[in-house]
Amino acid sequence: MSIMNHESERHLLFGLLIECPYRSCSKDCPVGDARGSLSLKEKTEYLAALSDAEVSRIMAHHRKCLAELEA
Repeated sequence: MSIMNHESERHLLFGLLIECPYRSCSKDCPVGDARGSLSLKEKTEYLAALSDAEVSRIMAHHRKCLAELEA
């Protein structure tokens, strides 16, 4: 898998804040609560407040979750 740049990861993470691609997020999903409780504006602000390291950590969790669901 290629390494994504931080901007690409942020774009993908914004989509994950809108909806889980599998329609059901895991109990340990790091954005599950934000997805269900924040308005669109608040999601934008939440994403802007995350550091690049936090975004990368969340995206790593997402990739691991996808791999497990597709196995």
